[in-house]
Amino acid sequence: MHPFFLIPELTLHTISFLAHDHPKGQYNASSRCPTNAREIARLAQTCKALSEPAIDILWKTQHSLAPLVMCLPQDAWYLGGSGKTICFTRDITSRDWATAAKYGNRIQAITHPKSFALPTLHDTVMAALLAPSTFAALFPMLHTLDYTVVSVSVPVIPLLTKILSSELWLTTAVPLTNLSVAFPRVTENGGVYELLEAIRVKVMRLEHLRIDSFAYTLKDPLEMKFREGELKYLKSLEMSWNILVSGESMRWVAGMGYLQELSLCMQRDVDVEFLVNGSSSRSCNGGRTFPSLVRLKVNAYTLRQCTALLSIVTSPALERISFSYDVQAPCTLLEGFFRQVQRTCENASAVSSPSSSSVSCPRPSHSISISLKHILGPYSSSSPPFLIYPSQTLSPLLSLPHVRALHLLGLGTLAMDDTFLKEAADAWGDCLEEFEVRGVPWGESDGWEERVETATLGGVGIFVTKCSKLERMRVAFDGRLLPEEGDEATSLGTDADTRGNDHDDATVHAADEGRQMASCFQVLNVRDSPIDDPESVAKFLRRVAPALKVIRVEGCVETCKRWKDVEERIRLQVSPQEGCHR
Repeated sequence: MHPFFLIPELTLHTISFLAHDHPKGQYNASSRCPTNAREIARLAQTCKALSEPAIDILWKTQHSLAPLVMCLPQDAWYLGGSGKTICFTRDITSRDWATAAKYGNRIQAITHPKSFALPTLHDTVMAALLAPSTFAALFPMLHTLDYTVVSVSVPVIPLLTKILSSELWLTTAVPLTNLSVAFPRVTENGGVYELLEAIRVKVMRLEHLRIDSFAYTLKDPLEMKFREGELKYLKSLEMSWNILVSGESMRWVAGMGYLQELSLCMQRDVDVEFLVNGSSSRSCNGGRTFPSLVRLKVNAYTLRQCTALLSIVTSPALERISFSYDVQAPCTLLEGFFRQVQRTCENASAVSSPSSSSVSCPRPSHSISISLKHILGPYSSSSPPFLIYPSQTLSPLLSLPHVRALHLLGLGTLAMDDTFLKEAADAWGDCLEEFEVRGVPWGESDGWEERVETATLGGVGIFVTKCSKLERMRVAFDGRLLPEEGDEATSLGTDADTRGNDHDDATVHAADEGRQMASCFQVLNVRDSPIDDPESVAKFLRRVAPALKVIRVEGCVETCKRWKDVEERIRLQVSPQEGCHR
């Protein structure tokens, strides 16, 4: 044998390359399991020097507990239920568990994607496997547990509570840092709150926590409570929309110094002043709240709550803001929210660098994604004060040069016009990748002659051409009036004032063509935008967006037919060599 394989670390590293040697076109980024498991298994049978490292790789991440149970002596279990369920034939002894522990001790993660091809475990098997003493002995190296892979049935929830509450769990070699739990549809409140308390109090080193709930039949909504000193190492917190967080708990969450990703739903009665004034006093980071936050996603009752929560974010690394709210907000509150977005982003540059702080956070981001959604209800309106003029309401965002994505959904009626599209393109042209605007649907049922929107196909063309990184766009506009090529060139800044008088027509044309061919724009959602001449529209879009592949429509049958005609004409004109050049 080559001396190289006598060094365990190098052998393990080499086998890891083989385990994740994805064939071209077959790589699945969401899958954590080795794609070459059969080859690794054959390698484990070649010699003793390669056997142990190969087995470590095979058992490192599991997507079912069935393979481990099948490592018990053959006389201890059988396949029942038409060969789909593992059942025990006798009581399992400590010696039997020791046989399985040779492989269970190698497992570091039990996570998705869940393996549905393997048999399930009978309730008695699950109860024996999840006994605290057995679980701690089998999985001393476990750091990631997605309990939805194990089971989501009601009787198993108390078993997890016992495991997390057991003192034996604290003696394992590796602390549990990643935990995902899902509550079944029919769940008793008492059992749920016991599990939540065990998570908060017992799993002290938890870094990533995800809690889903299908229990929409509960009489009372679930509430997740946080107290001082709990889960202080948490980096990611994601909770289902039907698990609520109170204002008191939000103040403790704001003080978590390592928290980078937050997704939750706030209670309706969260007081804005209470949230803002109390958070800094309870922060353990020198008064700084959310000092390391990168991604924020919150469902609130009012927009005021969203604005208040955003005002206490001090992280210089914030790169994604996503809010949804129930009560429709007028233009004044919307403008206040966007002004707070502006202040939060600008204040981030004044925050001291992470190296000078006791709290470590990611490197500051240079772009931000903004999403604001009003959850439509029966009283949602498109009339004043919910008639929104972007040039005024969205003006605070125009001072932010690094907006990567902007999604505005159901806020009211956005009177989008060419002036704002040009201003936005000038402000975000070097960074914007996604732009989506959708008003209240039933406020857009009137004819286009009565609408306040004045955006045109020419304005969309200017926007697409100036935003060189734009990939997808969703906006309604009037496509019946097509701009002349000369007018389009002037709007794009190809006149003498921007190009210089010494440039001839051929140079201008070549520059325009080069910029257009560098476009990444591929998906256009036109909503219910009217057009008259599909051929002329296709020619125009082909000129300003040569990489365009998909056109989506949300209008009437006639409008859909015309836009589908445009899409077909564009596809016929695109040559195989053309596409998105990044």
